Amino acid sequence: MHIAVSSTDELRTFSATSYLPAANEGALVGSTFAVMEAIGTAHLVWKAGRKKSELDQALRKHAAGRDRFVNGNPEIASLLGERQALSTLLNTWPCDAEAKLLPDWQRDLSASPLNLQRTRADLKGVEEKLEKLALDLAADFEHYVRYEQAANQLAEATDNLHAMGVAAARDSVVQLGGAACNAADAAVKLGVQGVDVAANSVASGAFSIAMGAFHIGAAVVGLYQSGRRLLDLEAARSRRPELRTANGAERLVSEAADHHRQWLTDQAARTESAAVRQSHIAGAAVSASEQAEDAASAKELIGIVLHHQEKAFQAIETDELKKISRAKFRIGYGATSIAIGVGFVVLAATGTGGIFAIAMLAIALAAGVFWLTSGVLRFVNDRKDAGRAANRDVELMAMAQRILQERRQPTIEEMRSNRFVAIEAMLNALLDGDRPVTRCALTEALVSLGMDANLLEAIRLRSSVRLDSTYARDREEISQKLRCFASQAQTDALKAAMEGMALRSDEAMLKPLRQLFQEFIEGKTAMRQEYERRSGALAFLRERLPEPFWKKIGVGEVAYRPAEPL
Repeated sequence: MHIAVSSTDELRTFSATSYLPAANEGALVGSTFAVMEAIGTAHLVWKAGRKKSELDQALRKHAAGRDRFVNGNPEIASLLGERQALSTLLNTWPCDAEAKLLPDWQRDLSASPLNLQRTRADLKGVEEKLEKLALDLAADFEHYVRYEQAANQLAEATDNLHAMGVAAARDSVVQLGGAACNAADAAVKLGVQGVDVAANSVASGAFSIAMGAFHIGAAVVGLYQSGRRLLDLEAARSRRPELRTANGAERLVSEAADHHRQWLTDQAARTESAAVRQSHIAGAAVSASEQAEDAASAKELIGIVLHHQEKAFQAIETDELKKISRAKFRIGYGATSIAIGVGFVVLAATGTGGIFAIAMLAIALAAGVFWLTSGVLRFVNDRKDAGRAANRDVELMAMAQRILQERRQPTIEEMRSNRFVAIEAMLNALLDGDRPVTRCALTEALVSLGMDANLLEAIRLRSSVRLDSTYARDREEISQKLRCFASQAQTDALKAAMEGMALRSDEAMLKPLRQLFQEFIEGKTAMRQEYERRSGALAFLRERLPEPFWKKIGVGEVAYRPAEPL
């Protein structure tokens, strides 16, 4: 509209009304959209701030329970090993001619005889201790899960809030200032007195310059965030690189087998139960050839974990490189906006118009159309990509559910092509007492890649001790007490307690556990750990700028240290 007015000198060209010049209509319509955008941006900033606040609150709320979980109980591993040894011993206990278990069994001539009744009593005592530990761990496990999920989202929420803060300054303060200048210009053309036209034009150009500067600022923030993530990604990839080679995986599995044998030997020396001692000694004596299938399974699973994590890292890298490209494009647009603003300031200060004004307006029009068109295309493409990814995840989840329902072992190809199937295979391997080498090797690999060792230990306890029957007994006792209360408030409180117990069922515990494994295999856990090792923008710049620069400006040691493999 401004171009049409300037080129034809007709104030009412393309006017939608008979009394308002077209240029004024354009300015007022643009101002209206500026106000709408400012409101929308303020809403997005509020949402980003609320998300960040909720995550901070979750971290504070669940920190104590998470610490209790992490500190854990050192008895867990020993008790699980003792129960496995006793169960294995009872399952292989010899029978007499009438198929009855022998009351005594001398498994080894060099060892004392084992008593069946004493062995059963030992197993019962171990199971009671494990059940108590599992009950104590249940509440802390929930705190741990909530804390970890919030921590994995915190970095993204913090970055989003910073980016939205720059957008708020641009779309609210600066853009509304420019809209006010447009409104003042329209008021002058309508005959309002007392407005300095030249000063208003200079201010309008200045706001355009500021808009370009904030676009560049937003791009710089984006470049910093993406550059930092790429450095974090490089550090996460550098963890245990030898595992990605055949020899490295072979060595890890061999070390895991040796570690398991040594653990059995240590437990045999430590235990007071003769039955457990003999069972551990027998387990430690298993030859490498007998463990060949177990070792092969371990190498396959480790390879699958690394395969899925590398796919996730590639996706993160592609996304960050795309953001860097867009940030550079934004810098170009911001520079163009600054140049346009400078041009308008010069024209306003010198009183120049005509062809120069038309040219500046045409450049502004072209830049605006190009920016908006590219923004719409980016939005549409991102939505399409997100939709395709969501649909793909639905298909993969359905496939994983079918395999679970069929109760069969998935193939290697199924595990490589479906991360949800791989997660189930990992969980099963960690819980399978019949594959000790696979469990030990996979545990070592996962811990070295960033997973919490306490979580892996608790998985064995929490999933090998079934608590549904215990909770059922407790719920029955509470139900009997409901009729004793005349107060509805007390009755409602007990009902709420029962519902809380239902959430801690054995099956309900698997859902957040799978979510934690999914976040790990998608690279979120490792990326978050690298993010937490940093101390802000200074650490990022320290890696980008040479050491002489820091000495020249007098900056000493920076608090950041590159992450080392765990």
